[in-house]
Amino acid sequence: MTGFGQEQHWPSWPLAAIAAATLALAAAGCRVAGPLITGNGTDGRLPAGVEPAQSVHLPRPVSQTVAPPGVPPALYPPRSFHLPDRALLTNVPRAPALAPVDPEVVRYLKPSGNYVALTFDACQTMKPAGYDRAIIRVLRETNTPATLMLSGRWMETHPGATRDLGHDPLFELGSHSYLHPHMRGMPEAHVREELQKTQDILFALAGKQAALFRPPYGEYDDALVRIAAKLGMRTLMWSVVTGDPDRHTSAQSIIHTVQKETGPGSMIIMHMNGRGWHTAEALPTIIRDLRARGYTFVKVSDAL
Repeated sequence: MTGFGQEQHWPSWPLAAIAAATLALAAAGCRVAGPLITGNGTDGRLPAGVEPAQSVHLPRPVSQTVAPPGVPPALYPPRSFHLPDRALLTNVPRAPALAPVDPEVVRYLKPSGNYVALTFDACQTMKPAGYDRAIIRVLRETNTPATLMLSGRWMETHPGATRDLGHDPLFELGSHSYLHPHMRGMPEAHVREELQKTQDILFALAGKQAALFRPPYGEYDDALVRIAAKLGMRTLMWSVVTGDPDRHTSAQSIIHTVQKETGPGSMIIMHMNGRGWHTAEALPTIIRDLRARGYTFVKVSDAL
């Protein structure tokens, strides 16, 4: 686990390259698997077998141009927060409040035991995302626990899948925000709206709430971690990056990365929203090989 407030140390890239990568990620919806991912599948195609989202109303974006408290306006360029003018699910009650937890950023499972965790993001912006049922089928057929980080908008457009996953004890469901925005430096009111709305939707559909929150794009600051903790959620990152949102990353490449980088306590990030192009293809080998090496798969909250 990473201590609260501790800086994350990403590799150093030129600012222009980081900016270009960020724009590509934002344009493509959710492409999270590390600080720099190329290839975004912006032609709109999904991998074979991936179910598209239901047809939804797409509200207009609302521009947010006011700098958060303590941030100089010159360092805070205008951003676009997509605030829906009508929800896809109506009359969603407020989920019961969870007890606050200590603010912390989790990257590894507890050191005792040969545990590893498979985590899958189902992120969605205003651009509809899909659902890769083949991933869930592999997990169920191999009786492999996993932690699924679902965005609120994804759950709204996949209510049946959310109910199904929420009722399966093999899976832990976590929060991946509502609309997958850049949340570092976001005003507190917007942060709370993103997190609470996602909890409300999860509770309405599956009767449970998230104890884990994964920040979109892996971006967080002390304020975000603290607010999530006040709402009862630890901030979840990862330790093994598969690169599966890159359509040019083959199944064999994903397998090789996992084999090379996984150790006791590892948390592996992949995607189940139709942008893990070869994830379902790689998953059976990943599960078989890690079990052969003596690892036990767990849900994240069972090994913290």
